[in-house]
Amino acid sequence: MTLFAVLILLLNRNLHRRRVSSLSGFLPSLLSLEKLMFQGMWVGFILLTYSVVSGTFFAEAVFGKPVTFTHKTVFGILSWIIYGALLLKHSMTAWRGKKAAVWTIIGFVSLMFAYVGSKFVLEILLQR
Repeated sequence: MTLFAVLILLLNRNLHRRRVSSLSGFLPSLLSLEKLMFQGMWVGFILLTYSVVSGTFFAEAVFGKPVTFTHKTVFGILSWIIYGALLLKHSMTAWRGKKAAVWTIIGFVSLMFAYVGSKFVLEILLQR
């Protein structure tokens, strides 16, 4: 999804500058890329929903303590909210283009902070 978002931003920029780039020669159209991005986003959102819900319900059984709101939990739920809001906005108002691509990238960054950004969050953002 994020790769599609980056490609959408690049093609959109070239389109507005009226430049023909080498990307446009072998990539599908901008509308096709957006369609693929949102189809992939639906699948990812369903899987993310499953992981957030199962993590909430099974945390006590796996770790022996109830869910605690660590940075992983907060960023995981934040990315779930971002993707959910983006999909809702797209389905209700046909929101797409540059804004949708940027919010897709923001959701991805939030998800990366949840899963691999532990050291970055603790040392850089929280200065511990």
